[in-house]
Amino acid sequence: MIKKIIIIILILTVKIYSAQNEIEISKYSISETSSTGYLLSYDIKNTFDTESYSLNKVTIPFEKFIIQGSIANRLMKEKDFLFSQKDVDLNQNGNLKDSYQIKTHNKILYINDQIINPMIKITANYTVLLPFNNSGKYNINRINPNSLPFTLRDTSALPEEITIGLNPNDEIEFQKYDNNLLLVEVITPEKIEDKTLFSGDVTIHTGFTNEKSVTAGENFYRYTAAKKIEINKNAAQGEFQIGKLKKPFSLRVTYYFSISENLIIMTQKILMVN
Repeated sequence: MIKKIIIIILILTVKIYSAQNEIEISKYSISETSSTGYLLSYDIKNTFDTESYSLNKVTIPFEKFIIQGSIANRLMKEKDFLFSQKDVDLNQNGNLKDSYQIKTHNKILYINDQIINPMIKITANYTVLLPFNNSGKYNINRINPNSLPFTLRDTSALPEEITIGLNPNDEIEFQKYDNNLLLVEVITPEKIEDKTLFSGDVTIHTGFTNEKSVTAGENFYRYTAAKKIEINKNAAQGEFQIGKLKKPFSLRVTYYFSISENLIIMTQKILMVN
């Protein structure tokens, strides 16, 4: 099999350290094959005692839309929601006339004076996914009991932006997996036949995102597949076959390691393939 190595631009690398343990995607590359598409190769390092956490589960949200956008005059409007060129009837009252007051205090986001729980938190030592709230329910937010559920994925002070995940007409889907999970996302402007994109027995989730780190702010398709990996002697190596698609596109690979049901360490790399 002939391989053509592609020049790749590393956009984001997140390392996670504790006093004694380290988790990272230590190597990550993609090569183009002459007949079948692309081959993703990866090395993962995890110095935790992974056997002690082998029965833990990783719960992941799969929002249909992930929308990143700016806040103007501390208002979030349903029309052209977060300046994404998408309209969202967030309170489900049948119109797009509503707007919502946004403010932050001590790194906490408020919408109409309601605390919004984040799905992802970044601390000095960890980036963690929090799939459940303090009541043990899925970590989603609502403006009112009848409004659309949404997740808060990120906030930024300069510029003032937020990233929200939601499903326009339905509940947000959550899936539970065995520990040591690799999530592979293909982000592309091209609409692709789902069954041809990833090989093997994997479930593909299709959605959309305009996150600047992977789309430069455009509305692109987001195809996601999950794979359990085996950690042996604090390391794992593997490959992931990706089908034919046009350049440019972005790949986002995230490794999740569950410390507990609601404390899932994550490390991530993003590559743009031109």
